[in-house]
Amino acid sequence: MIGRIAFSFCLCAMATLLGCRASPKEATGAEKAAAEPVKDPEALMKFWAQHAAPGEHHKHLDPLVGSWDTEVKWWTSPAAEPQVSRGKAEVKWILGGRFLEEEVQGGTPEQPFQGLGLQGYDNFLKKHQSFWIDSMSTSLMISSGTCDGAGKVFTLSGTYLDPAAGKEKASRGVLSITSGDSHVYEMYESGPDGEEYRSLQVMYTRRK
Repeated sequence: MIGRIAFSFCLCAMATLLGCRASPKEATGAEKAAAEPVKDPEALMKFWAQHAAPGEHHKHLDPLVGSWDTEVKWWTSPAAEPQVSRGKAEVKWILGGRFLEEEVQGGTPEQPFQGLGLQGYDNFLKKHQSFWIDSMSTSLMISSGTCDGAGKVFTLSGTYLDPAAGKEKASRGVLSITSGDSHVYEMYESGPDGEEYRSLQVMYTRRK
């Protein structure tokens, strides 16, 4: 936490010293207008306020908030039968509606499972981003991507460490909001033949 705060202060200091110059390779849309140095303190504060303000894409995540029952299926290979478990998830807004926090519990009595995820939208990069950690790994999983025009389907790509393979593997996650009381998350990765297959499916049903 202290390191994150220090990083934030350093970032603000750099922005002030550099005049908030956006990277030409990443600047698109509104960022192009901010590509020139911002020297006026009032304009600088306005720039950061716009970057920090939750917007339309954050509202797209509202249907995910609540208490959920989950059904989890995962496949160890394309030809394998799915293994199934059930659990619960609690999802809430944190930091003034800027990020969703998801706490998951499940697994079996012999092998309980806990997971923690964060999801949000980066106003500068114009991308949805997610962060995931759980009790089955000491690695972080970070993904980023976009949503469809209706804000119902979110497709994020990232990598995770596969200890058995001894390397990082690419994955693609698709979160589909099917109604106000249900949504589904699916993860896809490459099989031994290089073809993509669904390795994970989590069905969320709102707890009454």
